[in-house]
Amino acid sequence: MERRLVLPTVEQVQWADSEIGVIIHLDLTTFRPDYRFREHFGDPIAAAEFDPKHLDTDQWLAAAKALGAKYAVLVAKHCTGFSLWPTKAHDYHVGNSPYKNGQGDIVSEFIASCEKFGIR
Repeated sequence: MERRLVLPTVEQVQWADSEIGVIIHLDLTTFRPDYRFREHFGDPIAAAEFDPKHLDTDQWLAAAKALGAKYAVLVAKHCTGFSLWPTKAHDYHVGNSPYKNGQGDIVSEFIASCEKFGIR
């Protein structure tokens, strides 16, 4: 049997060299701290409750950069099922909320901030 040396891909090496990263969670439950997902299953929080007045993805990524993060992950759809980007897959998303008058897309904002601060 021939043995071959298996080497990591470029992407695997880049990830391993990143060392520090952040994971950012934002969901409707931020606006309803009393909401218990398992107790209210099937009774979702209305999309109309999602309206972060001072959301600033640049601030998130500036803080991540300051702590030495090389990568960031945004949980774009958490346990409530609410999507932080406008989607045609369902109606439970940021486009049906008051955030930026239904024109917001937090995923796109997050990606732009990552690029601005040089974070993968």
